[in-house]
Amino acid sequence: MTISVVLATKNKAEYLDLTLHCLSKQQYTDFELVICNDGSTDETENIIEKWRSKWKKFHYIKNDIPKGVATARNNALQNVSRDYVLFLDDDRLLLPDSLSNHVNINIHNRGSFVCGKRWELYTGLTPDSRIKILDKFEKGYIDGFRRHIEPMPRVMSEAYLDRGPGWPLRWYCVLTGNLSTSTELIQHYRFDPNFVRLQDLEMGFRAVKDGCNVIYSEQIESFHLAHPRKNYNEIAKETYKIFKNKHNDIATDLIESFFIGEICLHEYERQVLKGTIVTMCDCNKSGSRISYFTN
Repeated sequence: MTISVVLATKNKAEYLDLTLHCLSKQQYTDFELVICNDGSTDETENIIEKWRSKWKKFHYIKNDIPKGVATARNNALQNVSRDYVLFLDDDRLLLPDSLSNHVNINIHNRGSFVCGKRWELYTGLTPDSRIKILDKFEKGYIDGFRRHIEPMPRVMSEAYLDRGPGWPLRWYCVLTGNLSTSTELIQHYRFDPNFVRLQDLEMGFRAVKDGCNVIYSEQIESFHLAHPRKNYNEIAKETYKIFKNKHNDIATDLIESFFIGEICLHEYERQVLKGTIVTMCDCNKSGSRISYFTN
């Protein structure tokens, strides 16, 4: 069984360079790489040219005009030829055993979405810090990077481990960057190009509604290089509206309230799973509500 790595990228050349470096160090080498450059205007093409000779199976697509990451991923999917697909982001680093772990778990859980742990690196904002990160990855000194997990993935992965694979809100674990599944399954669902953000969650929502399984594995680790996000919250608010308009469901009706911290996970679950009136729970009384997405 073999796997395709799909990577959509736009104007993150300095991050993409590290991403491809780590990809070149994978223990599992029988994979094809499909990159869709979504209209980059920086040094992205030079970085891709630098690394493309590392892989025998390499497909490169370029959108002259940016079409959005959902369309870029869908375009890349038209070029995959392997049994499974791993979605890797252009600002995310994998450990050498990541691909082999994804393949092994998919083999035993065909027809599922496989996702892993998502560490957040707040030290990669400058060229010097990125060099230091790469040096530590090369030497295997990564324990110091296992300190921060993105807020929403942390909450939802812990809930998944606590509630089990049948948890109705498991679609919150379907996040690209460290996500794989069978080619057949992803070709069926694909990404909705109307979503500027949260395309992965929306796709996962549809799949889980159809009964698809989600497998979360802590042994598959990825490391996200933190970077500024322009107008992220404003774009996210518009995306919430699109999400709610497309899906008439209490889980999507409450998605914005959950993401911005107006309700906690317990209140969210209470509404979604039981349909009861939301009341202030202990974690909110203690002032521990958090916003799951910030600039």
